[in-house]
Amino acid sequence: MQKLIDQVIKTYKAQFGDDFLLVSAPGRINIIGEHTDYNEGFVFPAAIDRAICFAIGPSKSLTTCTCISLDEDQLLSFNINDFSPVNYSSWKNYILGVVAELQNIALVDIRPFNVVFAGNIPIGAGMSSSAALECGLCFGLDELNNLNLSRTEMALIGQAAEHNYAGVKCGIMDQYASLMGKNGQAFILDCQRLEFEYIDVSLKNYSLVLCNSNVSHSLANSEYNKRRSQCEEGVGLIKTKYPNITSLRDVTIDMLTDVSSLLDAVVYRRCKYIIEENNRVLKMGIAFEEEDLNSIGNIL
Repeated sequence: MQKLIDQVIKTYKAQFGDDFLLVSAPGRINIIGEHTDYNEGFVFPAAIDRAICFAIGPSKSLTTCTCISLDEDQLLSFNINDFSPVNYSSWKNYILGVVAELQNIALVDIRPFNVVFAGNIPIGAGMSSSAALECGLCFGLDELNNLNLSRTEMALIGQAAEHNYAGVKCGIMDQYASLMGKNGQAFILDCQRLEFEYIDVSLKNYSLVLCNSNVSHSLANSEYNKRRSQCEEGVGLIKTKYPNITSLRDVTIDMLTDVSSLLDAVVYRRCKYIIEENNRVLKMGIAFEEEDLNSIGNIL
């Protein structure tokens, strides 16, 4: 990581001078709890020792921001008062989205800035390099502009940036994991209430092994948004009989069985999976707390 930091600092100084902050934002793994976050369920993520490093400082221009991605060897320059998403999948939309949502959600005028960044999180590997990019930039801009945002507010800004600029209708897990992670611990996050509990993930003589398959994916171009749409379709149909529910988090297996005739086979399976997965996450938390390695393995 030090090599990355040195590279980022060297480039920033060469391009923009000595006035900057250093920020690092980690990627994440999710032990269990897939597709549950956007259904307001439970997830069990942990930050990892791979991260994106940023050097960020004020621009000498009154209107222009300049952003340099060392990994992509690309530059983004934009007018902070007049910009819109680029019309293709790109890291640039995450940058633009964070600035836009800071202005929309936090209702503040962001000073023009310069940023240089690089990371060692594999891109498109399901380890939330995009969330690290959003959260690191948001954290840096918060410091630079003395906004005093909470980390929850930053997470919501990162999520909104993905929704509105990158076109990914993600849940809140990735941003929370990047902003709330602690060394040696994972946490169970309640995505409905935005409450979480840290859990020690010591496995004694065992390890969780994270392997890079080198298969790259883009959530904006994948089945991800389709899965979310199918879950939302299920909620809409279930609400016809149980109007008080707001998400699959509120649905039990008995309720789902009761309305199964209203759902096609695929939507039923999507809903059933989410309900069961929420239960698995909670059981996994208990298994880790009790250091019950057999149960951990069986639940996985």
